[in-house]
Amino acid sequence: MKSATGVGEEELLWKSPENKWPDDWAPDGKSLLVESLTGDSQVDLYLLPVTGERKPVPVLTSPSNEAHAAFSPDGRFFSYTSDETGRPEIYVQTFPPSGGKWQVSKAGGDQGIWRRDGKELFYLASDGKLMAVPVTTGAVFTAGAPQALFEPVTAEASPSGARNFYVPSLDGSRFLVLSYARPAREVPVHLLVNWSPGAEGERP
Repeated sequence: MKSATGVGEEELLWKSPENKWPDDWAPDGKSLLVESLTGDSQVDLYLLPVTGERKPVPVLTSPSNEAHAAFSPDGRFFSYTSDETGRPEIYVQTFPPSGGKWQVSKAGGDQGIWRRDGKELFYLASDGKLMAVPVTTGAVFTAGAPQALFEPVTAEASPSGARNFYVPSLDGSRFLVLSYARPAREVPVHLLVNWSPGAEGERP
C-alpha cells in the first residue's frame, strides 16, 4: 500500500506464497477485498484489514472460484463472480455473509461493478455485452432484469483471469473500456465456374 499523493514509502500488507489480487476497498477505507489463489486454480475471497495486525479473514472459500468482488457503495452487500454452477455468474451477498444470496446475471457474467449511488450493477455477459441491472440495497437486496448496453469488444472474461476491462463513470452514463479493434468485416466472394453466356439479354 502507498499513499495516492506519492508521499511516503510502500507498506507490506500481506505476505504469503499464494498469488493475490486486490479487488476493492471497503467503503470505510479500513480493509480490502482480496482474491487469493489456492493450489493451481481455485480462487477464494478474503478481507484484509489495512491497520492493526492485518490478518486476512476468509470471506468466501469453497471448491468453486469466487473472484472479482466489489462492495456496494453502502457497504452492506458485495458482488462477486462464481463458477459454482459450471459457468461464471454474478452473485450478491450480504456483508459479512449471513445467508442472503442472490444471482444477478442470467446467462453468464463476470466483473461486476456498482454504480456510485448503488442503484445499478454492471457486468460483462458471457457473450461479451456490457449489462446493467437495476438494484436496491435497502434492508433487503433486490435486482431487476439485466439490460444490454453495448458490446465493448474486450478479451474473454473469466473468474480466474484478468479483470478491470471497464470502469463506469460515477453516474454510470459513460464507460472507460479496455477494448480491442474490431476485425474488418469479411465480404464473401462468389465465383461461378463453367458458365457459358446464353442469348443476348438472357440471364444465365
